[in-house]
Amino acid sequence: MLAYTYSGVRKTKRWTSIKVWYQNEKFRVCCKTFTGWTAQTIQREVDHGKEILI
Repeated sequence: MLAYTYSGVRKTKRWTSIKVWYQNEKFRVCCKTFTGWTAQTIQREVDHGKEILI
């Protein structure tokens, strides 16, 4: 696995509020709204999962 390290600040647009659909440990479909820092962090992690580096 390759690891990339970037220094500095890169501007990117993020939603301030997101709605996430997911399955819990019992495979029930759930929906939750996240805002602020948590919403930005989730979007960043989804980008990483899609191999998008910003």
